[in-house]
Amino acid sequence: MSSKLTQIIAAHNKSEKITPDMVVQVDGNWLVNSEADIHIQYRVEKTTLSCDDCVLRCNVCRICVHTYKCTCMNNVIYFNICKHIHACAKRQTIITDIETVQNENQSFPSPCDLAVDNGFLREQGQEQLLNKNIKKNNEEIKHKLEMILGIHSRANMNEEDQMYIIKLCDNILTTLGKEIDFKKTSNLQLAKKRKIEPQARFFSKKKVPSQHPTLSSIEGTQIRESLKNSTDVLNISTTPMFDHSYL
Repeated sequence: MSSKLTQIIAAHNKSEKITPDMVVQVDGNWLVNSEADIHIQYRVEKTTLSCDDCVLRCNVCRICVHTYKCTCMNNVIYFNICKHIHACAKRQTIITDIETVQNENQSFPSPCDLAVDNGFLREQGQEQLLNKNIKKNNEEIKHKLEMILGIHSRANMNEEDQMYIIKLCDNILTTLGKEIDFKKTSNLQLAKKRKIEPQARFFSKKKVPSQHPTLSSIEGTQIRESLKNSTDVLNISTTPMFDHSYL
């Protein structure tokens, strides 16, 4: 099963080399010129056997292995969705999308109504179409990622192929990461988890040492001498003009 899916993907990639001038639609079928010889043509025909639950399918082209048949060896013998089928299916998908858009545009008001409405309805219709394409592309990206995981679980790769795939995955992650503001998201989650409360204020209980007046060296000497003499009257004099005594 994994080898079949790998062949479908490889054929889809090879179909990119088939240019529109190499495909000609005749009587509801397609004639695809060979890349090696322009005189050789392969006939691609759409069947009525398409199924939605088929595993062997290409979601980009929106077909399964039963949707088309081709006269080339890859489809007749190996029953694979060949590159010629992919090229015709992509061409038909583009035509179908254009018809769908045209049908959706026909449901909009007439140009006179749009002019009266000042272009609002036309912008609204374009926005709806853009959102529809974005949704479809997101589904396609999701499906491709799931397909990659399924094929990777069955594939046997060497180290060189593994490093190449890792590099491609890094490019994908870088592209996806450009649309995400990780810094803003982390700050928002942090603010939700953290409960900030006002800090309580306390008064300091530390005692402030009292300031005592300092004595001059002369006063200190006189006090010590008076205490030694043990007199009843303690005379302290710094200058004759300010004599005083302690009784």
